[in-house]
Amino acid sequence: MVAWTLPTGNGDPLQTEAKVSGDTLEVTVTGPAGFTGGAIQVGVLAPDLKSSSVNLPAISPGHWQGHLPVGAVGTYLLHVVLLKGTAVVGKSDVALVVPYSPAYLH
Repeated sequence: MVAWTLPTGNGDPLQTEAKVSGDTLEVTVTGPAGFTGGAIQVGVLAPDLKSSSVNLPAISPGHWQGHLPVGAVGTYLLHVVLLKGTAVVGKSDVALVVPYSPAYLH
């Protein structure tokens, strides 16, 4: 039931993976093969309903990765947007649950 109600991040043309790594969320985004010159913006909605936005650095053409801080237990909603200039090239949404306090995840 949970997998059905929460997005899994398999929208085209972006593939987004997120996992809990200590007290951060590790986010990896794969775009179209050989895509260069784009920027990834990640909108984050935390369990306390506070929103923030983070730009992920490119690690190679078509691949971006970064770490986002985890401040609380609960569900984090990530809205990933691939931009080329001001044009939106792709979008992806992912939900991730932090089941335990980040202090216990080390």
